[in-house]
Amino acid sequence: MSYYQNRGGYRPRGRGGYRGRGQWRGNWRGGHGPRGPMGAPRPPMPQQFVPHVPFDFVICEKSFPRIRPDLDEDDIFKALEERDYMIRPDENDYLALKELHDKIVAGIAAVQQTNAPSDFMTGDMDQPENFQILEFHTIGSYTRNCLLKNNKRVDLAMIISTLPTHETIGQVSRKVMNKMKETDPSCSEYLLNSTDYGFDITKKETTTVAVWLTIPFERLPELCPGTHISPEFCQLAQRAIKHTQWYSSTIQVVPPNESQAPLLTRIFRDLRQRFPGFSSLNVWVADLLVAHCIMNNPKQEETGRLSPQKVMRRLLQLLASGIFLPHSVGLTDPTEAGYRVHQDWSPNDMDMVCTTAQTLLRVWCNGGHRAVLGLENTSNLDSQISIWNDIVVTPSECVLKQE
Repeated sequence: MSYYQNRGGYRPRGRGGYRGRGQWRGNWRGGHGPRGPMGAPRPPMPQQFVPHVPFDFVICEKSFPRIRPDLDEDDIFKALEERDYMIRPDENDYLALKELHDKIVAGIAAVQQTNAPSDFMTGDMDQPENFQILEFHTIGSYTRNCLLKNNKRVDLAMIISTLPTHETIGQVSRKVMNKMKETDPSCSEYLLNSTDYGFDITKKETTTVAVWLTIPFERLPELCPGTHISPEFCQLAQRAIKHTQWYSSTIQVVPPNESQAPLLTRIFRDLRQRFPGFSSLNVWVADLLVAHCIMNNPKQEETGRLSPQKVMRRLLQLLASGIFLPHSVGLTDPTEAGYRVHQDWSPNDMDMVCTTAQTLLRVWCNGGHRAVLGLENTSNLDSQISIWNDIVVTPSECVLKQE
């Protein structure tokens, strides 16, 4: 090894050796890379997270001109409307739900007005009947006009002043029911059932309003599992309130006669029920993805609002391109800063969502949209080979081994 003289001493050419005045550079004893205290190797530098942005055909459609004519959009739209008619509640069911909902809301409002005010920070838990209804909100599918025929139910979230025990559930539900009977004697026919999250009021075993009890957000840490309602149920009710408020202020600002969201949301919820690969997509993620496909269109001023046919195809394209795969930017929950809706999923669940969407997208693009929507009796569409217009569609295989 050659040396050259330096003002502070000698140092070798290369990585190791003297740096001057007795200071060592690198590892003089023949190792490679830096050393920590007492010669121990330093841990590797953490890798920087580089999020993956999934491919979105709508954003760069001009860069990929079609080589064959597109499918008949009128036929697709008719298929969407036909399936929507099959899965949504009819007008009589909807009116029955609305009637029950309005009566319960009136009963809750009457109880709220008659309750004596109490200090919820120092409430006496030995008197569970000493509660006060602070707020109540209609939440969930009913507020978005996204109910399905196989789940005719309305959800309400009620914020009360005391920590909700099972005795509290009984006190609240009986007071609400008594107020309803005072104004309408026919309410005596309704059934009242206590549940883990609050209580249900049912009419003729076909129409149900579920009331979720919760407390102010800052008091959630005070809940004791086994004594009070499960903290998970209270958190779900709090989140549902935020989801409903965001949806009503963002998506439902469009006039009802111009809104595509209810139809497309019902269609997509039906898809996630029929195909097991979409089971990881809960109702909120499904609604959020539909809203993203409708609202997130930078070229809306040029091309106008996307038609329902294009929104449905864009939805499958985003899922197939890996919007919910590991390291993908995915979708950020607008009600929880910094939280990506798929970050708690298992890798197997992410893989199943992507592969299922890839298979359904190939079927859709080759003329099998009616089968994807459930209008044709084609079983195991996502797991068996099928032929559409002389094109063989082979289901995608999962990259990860299923446990």
